[in-house]
Amino acid sequence: MFAQINHMAMVSSNYPLLGKFYQAIFGLKTADEARSDASIRLGDGYVGLNILPKRDGYFGGLDHFGMVVEDVGAVLERMQRKHPGTNIVKRPSSRPFAAYSGHDPDGNVFDLAQKRDDGRSDIYAEQAKGGWKQDRYLNKFAIRTMNADDCAEFYRDVFELEPVNRKSAAPGGVAADQTIGRSAPGHHLTDGRVTLSILPWSIPLFEGMAIKRPGPDHIGFK
Repeated sequence: MFAQINHMAMVSSNYPLLGKFYQAIFGLKTADEARSDASIRLGDGYVGLNILPKRDGYFGGLDHFGMVVEDVGAVLERMQRKHPGTNIVKRPSSRPFAAYSGHDPDGNVFDLAQKRDDGRSDIYAEQAKGGWKQDRYLNKFAIRTMNADDCAEFYRDVFELEPVNRKSAAPGGVAADQTIGRSAPGHHLTDGRVTLSILPWSIPLFEGMAIKRPGPDHIGFK
């Protein structure tokens, strides 16, 4: 695949405890080498999980995901040609596993790294060298967003992620995902191992209950 989903990130005031939780329950591993910052970086042999300390101005919860691609130049060219409202920027050199950050048509943020400029360290370096296999691993990152169709087209066009859902009409006109045999509105795209789920968001979905803002919604494990 042209692109690989290589990490997911969340923000928490209890990030050391969460790190222990994901190690104990899902078997994620951390690198042996000492870290130069306070974040917790874990991995399943293929995908990293970054647990970041909550700082002023940030919300707790899921924050973003990241991809490694064959050619960042091709990514930028496709974005400018087919989705001109999107963009990427260069990030500080202290972020070797994600040299760039960008956003999709709805403003959902993702990190970006290029395979041939591989400056990844700790758990990412171990995974880039071949990683390891384990029974429990990260297999989904879900985003709830207003223009799900446009965002799904963006990730297909720019990153060549493959659709995995076969849609059919369900009661009320909602698309049903026949692949998983239940009602699953939205789009589900894969890099061959990890699924990016683009789910619709609108105020009527929350009638009679608390409203959850659009953005990263949940992660999944197999």
